[in-house]
Amino acid sequence: MFKSALPPNATRLERAIEKVVGDRYDAIDMEISATWNPDTCPEHLLPWLAWALQVDNWESHWPESVKRSVIAQSLKIRRLKGTLGGVQEALKALGVNALIREWWQRTIEEGEAPKYHTFDVYAWANDNRLTGTDSRLTEEIYTLVKRAVETTKPARSHFEFHIGAQFAAHMSMAATMRLTKIMRLSMTITMPTP
Repeated sequence: MFKSALPPNATRLERAIEKVVGDRYDAIDMEISATWNPDTCPEHLLPWLAWALQVDNWESHWPESVKRSVIAQSLKIRRLKGTLGGVQEALKALGVNALIREWWQRTIEEGEAPKYHTFDVYAWANDNRLTGTDSRLTEEIYTLVKRAVETTKPARSHFEFHIGAQFAAHMSMAATMRLTKIMRLSMTITMPTP
């Protein structure tokens, strides 16, 4: 039963508006709180939930699972925004497998002069949820991943972006076996003769 929330001195217009809004509200067949949960929100309302939670990266053609993941991680990404952890979380929410190396890691490993406040992002397109079963590197994926990094990285930091595909485990084992064979061959050639 409809119960008015207006004061006794409300006008006829205010009472009519309240009645119309009340009738429409009663006609909604779902719990409003379910629309604020990315797991229970109807798919057609996901863009509105993303807007309400200030999701930075959104594409309407993404698979439903990616949309829900991005929304679910949006608060965590907001808290970590401006850190490399935020960059990792943003890429993880998109379903992108990435490796991030900071400037001091590069300096130690490669012996080059330090480029302070820089980092490298190596993003792998294999098993990417954005493309489903297709693991081709498209300009759209490149742009999307780059935008995700740019919107979450520390403001003072610069980055070099590398995108590619990882090889399967059996490929790396074959390469290791081949490398072992080459090493044995070179050892045989360089051994002195008695």
